[in-house]
Formats: sequence, C-alpha cells, structure tokens
Amino acid sequence: MASAIEDEVCYVFSPNSDSAPLNFASPIHVSPKSSVRSEFQKPRVKITHDDIRDEIQFWDSSVVFFVLGANPPSHVIDGFVRRIWGKFGVDKVVALGNGVHIVRFTTTENRDKVLSMGYQFFDKKPFVVKPWEQSMSVNKEDIKSIPIWVQLPKLNLMYWGEKSLYKIVGMVGKPLRMDMATKKREKLQYARVLVEVSMSQVFPDSVEYEDADGVVVTQPIVYEWKPVVCETCKGMGHSADVCTKKTKPVWRPKVVQQHPSRQEEGGFSGGDKELKANQD
Repeated sequence: MASAIEDEVCYVFSPNSDSAPLNFASPIHVSPKSSVRSEFQKPRVKITHDDIRDEIQFWDSSVVFFVLGANPPSHVIDGFVRRIWGKFGVDKVVALGNGVHIVRFTTTENRDKVLSMGYQFFDKKPFVVKPWEQSMSVNKEDIKSIPIWVQLPKLNLMYWGEKSLYKIVGMVGKPLRMDMATKKREKLQYARVLVEVSMSQVFPDSVEYEDADGVVVTQPIVYEWKPVVCETCKGMGHSADVCTKKTKPVWRPKVVQQHPSRQEEGGFSGGDKELKANQD
C-alpha cells in the first residue's frame, strides 16, 4: 500500500508528468486596520488621567536632583538634604536609581523656595536640582553646561573689581558671581568666581590678559572641580591617568596543584594519615 502511494506521488510531481500544471491562489493582504485579531497580540488596558491624579498631586511638590561626578550613598544624601533644606519641610528623600534622588516637600511653596536658592554644591561638585514633572526623564548625560568654582591665585589687588575680574575669568566660562570672601576682599590669597562652563570645552591651566600698562600677564587658573570624563571608568571629575580603576583584574585559570604519587624515590609521600599508619 505504501509503495503504491509513493508511486502516485512520484508520478504527480515528476518533471515528465503529463498532468496539468499546479495553480496557486493569490496571497491575501490583510490591512493593519483589519478587525481580524492576531493570535499573538497581548491584552492591553487603558490608564486614564483620573487613575494617576492622586500620584501627580502627591509628587507635585517635589524636586529631582543628583550630584554631578559622584554617587554618594543614600544615607549621606538624606543627611545632606535635611541639613540644607530641612527648614523647608522635607517629607521624603527617595533614590530613583543611578545616583538620582527625589525630595518631596510638604508644600509647593517650600519647593519653589528651594528652587530659588540658586546653585548648590556637594563636595565642590554641582548639585543639579530640577522641579519634578509628570513625564520627565532625568539623565546625567543630558547636562550640557554646569557651574564650577575657579580660583585665581596671586592676582594683583588692582584687578579684584568685578569688571576686570569678570573679563579675566570670561576666558574660561560665563561669570556668574564672586564668592562673599572675594567680594568683601577678606581672603586675598586668591580670587574665587563661579563660572558656567560647557561639559565638552577645554579647561586651560592659565589665561593671559593685558594689564592697564599694556603688559601681558599670565594668570594661573585653579579649578575646584571640572567635568572631565575618565576614558577608563567613564566616571566624571578625574582623568584616566589618575583613575583608581585603571588597573583591571586579569582572569587567569586557577592552577591545581597535583599531589605527588604515593611512592617516590626515598620513601613515602602520602598524606599525614598514611605516614602515621606506616610509623605505627
């Protein structure tokens, strides 16, 4: 029976067969808007504005922040936030991941007071603060410019005025403000100015200016912190030549020491139990 079926199949599909040619139906094109439901389509639910209204109201008095160039532990951030913002009614300090935190205040008025405080710093690193929004996505990589403090050591006292001082630091970045000690001329070891710089710019160690008598002066620049990206660990705030992670561990197969054979020249070489048994 099986042989008869095989002969029939061979006859039908034989190139020399006199049977009529095979005809195929045209493919059916299904529109994407077709009402036919794919068997692989997952079920879906609709979230309405009414469903999320309570959560929006809850987080509306919050700010999102991170320290650029560092990821301090959560308990350190919690203590720091409550120390600088505690008087504004801090309700919650919660980590969102990747060094980003959210702080909820008791009222939106207190949140706005925090946002109006200006630039904040943590260990001389920029403390980036933004108001929480419904669809915001906070990434450190999105920051294009930041404020940093620069020092001008041994600057002639004649050039501590805002006009001349801002001209000098203007070759590094956009001057924002002098610190209080510089403004009051209380610490004369160096002038200190907050400047806005680009994340991708060059940070010169010195700049040149022409003084009032036409003499070209080279002024050293000291950065309290700068947004240098390490090529080794991709961290921010240091270069690859001083990176503590530049020496990467190299995997090597573990060498398994072979125990010597039980009998070697000169006596026994077995374990303690075997040696003790021979001594007995």
